[in-house]
Amino acid sequence: MDQHQPWDLHQPWEQSPQWSTLPRLIRAAAARHGDRLAVATADRELTFNDVVEASTQVARGLVAAGVEPGDRVAIWVENRCEWPVICLGAWQAGAVVVPVNTRLKGIETADILRRTAARVLFAVPSFGRHQHLALLREQVGGPDGDLPFAGLPALRTLVTVGEEAVEGALNLAQLVEGGAAVPVGVVAEREAAVAPEDPCEILFTSGTTGRPKGVVVDNAQTIRIYWDWTGIFELGPEDRCLLVSPYAHGTGVNAHLVGSLIRGFACVPVDVFDATTVLDLMVDRGVTVMVGPPSLYTRLLQASHDRKAPSLRLAALGMSTVPPELTARLREEWSVARIANAYGMTEAQVMLSTRPDDDDRTVSESSGRPLPGVELQLVDEAGQPVPPEERGEIVVRRSFAVMDHYWDDPDATAAAFDESGWFHTGDMAVADDRGNVRIIGRSKDVFIVNGFNAYPTEIENLLLHHTGIVQAAILAVPDDETGEAGVAFVVPDDGVDLDPVEIREWSRRSMATYKVPKHVLVVDDLPLGATGKVDRNGLADLFDHWSRQAAEA
Repeated sequence: MDQHQPWDLHQPWEQSPQWSTLPRLIRAAAARHGDRLAVATADRELTFNDVVEASTQVARGLVAAGVEPGDRVAIWVENRCEWPVICLGAWQAGAVVVPVNTRLKGIETADILRRTAARVLFAVPSFGRHQHLALLREQVGGPDGDLPFAGLPALRTLVTVGEEAVEGALNLAQLVEGGAAVPVGVVAEREAAVAPEDPCEILFTSGTTGRPKGVVVDNAQTIRIYWDWTGIFELGPEDRCLLVSPYAHGTGVNAHLVGSLIRGFACVPVDVFDATTVLDLMVDRGVTVMVGPPSLYTRLLQASHDRKAPSLRLAALGMSTVPPELTARLREEWSVARIANAYGMTEAQVMLSTRPDDDDRTVSESSGRPLPGVELQLVDEAGQPVPPEERGEIVVRRSFAVMDHYWDDPDATAAAFDESGWFHTGDMAVADDRGNVRIIGRSKDVFIVNGFNAYPTEIENLLLHHTGIVQAAILAVPDDETGEAGVAFVVPDDGVDLDPVEIREWSRRSMATYKVPKHVLVVDDLPLGATGKVDRNGLADLFDHWSRQAAEA
């Protein structure tokens, strides 16, 4: 039994267990939660002891492979039991984890590996219909001497996960076998040498510039944030949490993996979302907690009419507003006892959350109030705080709740903070007189597809890799299936006859699925405003005209 009940929200952080680093938390989790279930898929179960025993073997393998403290270890693996084992092993070896979403393709992944100078890459050779490593080798070349990829000189070791053999790669069992000669005490020394302020991960996101940015997160802040988050959500050892978000996202690696180490709950990861399959898994595994966007719950509710309802006690959402009809359906059809909302971003993970005693209206209309110790304001264009019910940009003071910097990008870091140390989120909101914050828009040009942040400029830049496209613009539009979707307007090169179907197929091969435009419109020119920038209103007019023609056809 834990010293403190996990739902004791009144316990101040200063009196909480001071693990201070992730390796110490990993060892504490094995000691405290031991034989409890830690990870469960449809066909496999691991206890906390199983996970930590296996992760220690991975750590020994990484040491044998030459990984030094601070080296970057990339994980390009879908949601499966090996993911947390690999991640914890990297942390125990003193490495910095670089999670890579399996929805990313060769161009995107090559950029991340180059910029972080990753020393080791764990990867699945293929995921779904895509041959990931083949796509990566199209960008960076094949094996060259001791290098698994000719175009990635910093990457010394490629480790595959799964049964498929790949030239120039070890499989996970071979990595572990190579570490058998490394004394366990060496790993213990690595763990003890990790400091609270040492980076533990680089989470990649995108920005309005279109260039993905690596958010550097340290040990102490990760533990502190998710100590508070799991406490507010009242998670405990009897819970089983469905993980639909990739482990490679902050929600996966931190809220679920680190959260489970703190509170002792089990993770039930899903690799590919299929509503009926997920519903059956939720029932079979006794899922009690789910975190996801409203569109995810809507799809599950639609598929659950002739199936047994899951026994959810907590439905946690992360959106600006939650449709009241959705909260009503969750109450009536699934008998969910508690519905919660929250707000965060990669750079500042979790900033706002509703509380256990909030009513459904508060949950539907707001993202709640700041977490303990988070200093957050809404400010006008001059940087001055705005009163309740007035629109302002969300800013949060530099602290444990906010990243220290973007990886190898001092200019972007400087632009994100003002001279007083406030991080500017770019999100616009209104607060009521109780401090509940309602997100009303995004000043940063981002839209959300099935819970994934998609950035127009980044997608536009990816489209320009197509040899027939000379200009591209993305417009976000509402979509019944995914919440929002992208419409691509593309200008062909001279003499090129662009086919919208071929462009979508190329996009599926070249970029993450959620970035793939749902519609492609070939145009002679992009509409421009007075300053020479693309006119978004003009794009909207073009799409409306196209939509009317399509409806009449």
